[in-house]
Amino acid sequence: ELAKLSGFTANEIKKHAKAIKLMKENEDKDLSNHSYYDVLVRNKAISDAIEGDSNLRGTVMSQIKKKEKDFTAQEMRKKLPVVIKKPKILRKYAKGEVGLRDAYERADISDPENKLKTIRDRLDDIEQAEIKRLENNNLRAMQQTIKQINRILRRISNMVESSLDIKSTNSQDRRLAK
Repeated sequence: ELAKLSGFTANEIKKHAKAIKLMKENEDKDLSNHSYYDVLVRNKAISDAIEGDSNLRGTVMSQIKKKEKDFTAQEMRKKLPVVIKKPKILRKYAKGEVGLRDAYERADISDPENKLKTIRDRLDDIEQAEIKRLENNNLRAMQQTIKQINRILRRISNMVESSLDIKSTNSQDRRLAK
């Protein structure tokens, strides 16, 4: 009957009702938040994840209810499904250890790339003042570690170059075949 009167399909009405039910369940009376709940209902990846993970559900619902939100409904629709595909990062997000934007950045890059980025960030934090305070035996140990890191970086660099060469050759072969 509502579908006939409103011009919406019965399925659309059910989804709106489910979004309103989520708002009520979350004790959220701010109508401007409806778009967030709408995303929770309409995006299958998100709805399945929050139904199966009470920590994730609690985190998302509390973040939606906040006055100063960390993300828009559109960002949530785009980023949360990417995070959901990476269980380790999803657990951190669900526990509130990282925000949605940070979780998305971590999930959006490959594991090897993420490992390298983490190492780079940690190395970038080392400052000259810290080095000056070290004793000679610590400096020598660091020197050894730097040599080991350089060897590992050369090995990884060679693997990347080799993979790029292979992909480039395969790409050229495909173009020639056409």
